[in-house]
Amino acid sequence: MDEMHQMFWRQSMFLYQGVPVELEFREYRFDESFPFIALLDGQFTFPKPSPTLSFLHFHNCMEIGICRSGSQTLYVEQRRMTFQAGDLCIIPPYAMHITQQEAGCGEGADCEYLYFIPELLLKELYPEQFPPEMLWYKYMDYENIFHGGDCPEIWSILQNVLTEAKNASSGYTYAVRGLLQMFLIQMGRILSPGSQEDTTGYYRRSSLFPAIQYIGQNYAGRILVRDLAQMCGMTPSAFSRSFQTLFRQTPASYLRMVRLQHACDLLYSTEKSILDISLESGFASVSNFNRSFLEQYHRTPRQWRNAKRSVQKKDLKHSLFTV
Repeated sequence: MDEMHQMFWRQSMFLYQGVPVELEFREYRFDESFPFIALLDGQFTFPKPSPTLSFLHFHNCMEIGICRSGSQTLYVEQRRMTFQAGDLCIIPPYAMHITQQEAGCGEGADCEYLYFIPELLLKELYPEQFPPEMLWYKYMDYENIFHGGDCPEIWSILQNVLTEAKNASSGYTYAVRGLLQMFLIQMGRILSPGSQEDTTGYYRRSSLFPAIQYIGQNYAGRILVRDLAQMCGMTPSAFSRSFQTLFRQTPASYLRMVRLQHACDLLYSTEKSILDISLESGFASVSNFNRSFLEQYHRTPRQWRNAKRSVQKKDLKHSLFTV
């Protein structure tokens, strides 16, 4: 992995489904001119099969995996799935996950992976505001595995992204940006309750965009459901029902997620106090911030930051894979 594509890590232990495992945070530091990383065939190796799950990780970017052959077990948050030939997997930022080759299950999977933060990659196209209809990737509750045969357009787009990344021909960065923009749009349609021919789903979803935009710009302040509902021309109860149906989480859960993601960025990239970060991220108190952080990441903000510092002092770079 070159100097422009750095990944720092920090670990702690916690209980996952009753089993002690290591939890590892990986922060990908992207090249500002082209914030995109592709781990292609032959650039990494999977760890040796283990009879038990020993660790999970999460990172600050979106991950897309494409499985060419074989199969593995994929863990995402509390879900366990089979990731096999012809599948693609989508992991949102900050979601705990790991792929594991089970012992005694053959030679494993042949996979390739893409890492990027959509808002950074497409910043030149959307300098003022990222389209809310492309923000589906941040949600935790969509299905993580899709079979290529069930979504041929998505599969074709990702194959083209891999081809562009492998060849790195003139103008390939523009091609990758365009292809991944189309990927975000098409996946948003697939995850929409309405079909592509039925625009009802889109209009129902777009009616909530004022609230999504407001949360993204004002998460640090006091945000009430009734105010969000008013922006969208709904009653609070109707707004809450629509939000949960269309985005698969409550408005409060979405706001909490946005605040925690911002807090993670500040914990890693600044020397601000825990109190300042909690207030800047929109939490009413340090105790509320600590409780929410611990519930999501299984350790306190201070533990999370201290682990990061201990690694940075040693100037370590770590990947599960050999690149």
